Amino acid sequence: MESFKARVQHGDWDGTAAADVKDSSSVEEYLEKKGLIHPGGSLVAISVSPIEKRSTAGGGIVVRAFFYKGENFDSIANEIASSKESIPVREARVELRPE
Repeated sequence: MESFKARVQHGDWDGTAAADVKDSSSVEEYLEKKGLIHPGGSLVAISVSPIEKRSTAGGGIVVRAFFYKGENFDSIANEIASSKESIPVREARVELRPE
């Protein structure tokens, strides 16, 4: 089972990360436009990794989005915090290229 502790491939830097939602656009809006957010689910975590430049299309990033059932942020946060076990999530993967 995968955990969501912030980390990098070689472990040169270690810790956690946080981000605010930009008022004019958000990751959730982008995923919704792509049809990746289903009714009754909410985005609870994302993972961002670089795409190796070995491919013919060049670099970019892979965004893995994880969704949990429920639409109320406070109730979802409380449920996750109180859970002693892993929670079931649905994963969606998007490749973003410079072009």
